[in-house]
Amino acid sequence: MMNLKDLSTFIKDELFYNAGAAKEYIWNFDADDLEYLTDQFDYKYFPLDEPWEAVEAFEGYRNGVLLTREYVKELQSFHKKYYDDYCQYKHGLSVGLAPMENPLLKDDADRRSMIMSTPLESALFTFHNGTIGDYQKRTGELPAMLLQLKPGMQPYLTELHNDRNLLFSTTHHVDIKEVVRITEHACILMNVVWNNIIMRCDGSNEIAYPLPTIKKYCVIGYPKDE
Repeated sequence: MMNLKDLSTFIKDELFYNAGAAKEYIWNFDADDLEYLTDQFDYKYFPLDEPWEAVEAFEGYRNGVLLTREYVKELQSFHKKYYDDYCQYKHGLSVGLAPMENPLLKDDADRRSMIMSTPLESALFTFHNGTIGDYQKRTGELPAMLLQLKPGMQPYLTELHNDRNLLFSTTHHVDIKEVVRITEHACILMNVVWNNIIMRCDGSNEIAYPLPTIKKYCVIGYPKDE
């Protein structure tokens, strides 16, 4: 989407991209500005309160634009909520499904039994070594924090925290249904983007708008520009 305006360099720019720029793009995407939204998705822009004579086509256009806005805002929220988790898992820094397991349990069966009985068994854990204030500034919320302290650490807990040498973990309970739903919505938007790239390269004057079903589109043909 960041490079749709110049298809001649589209492939080159997609192969060599800046991950930080991609993050800033989605976080700063102004989905409430419909002119900006339609421009970024390479739709045509028309006011949604001025119906066309072709009523069915207008409804398809209006619903497609509003659905795009809804899905983009969902994706923004999801991306911000789980961004720290995504970065850590992407870089392989921590894949800890049960960081609070008791290391004294040597028997593997006993360890698994203990882990499966905990309410955190379905949680997603991410580890941090900054301060709680750093975390709050970055995410806008306080962490649901887990600590595993040894007796020798307790007298120095505040000092370790303030020196950013305290490793703590945060946890999110992730509903798999939410993950499936948000993935479906992302696929719907990406399929529309790719479909419109192909039609544009073929010289078509049709534009696809999303429907709430994967691989189905509302396609509207426009008069060719003079």
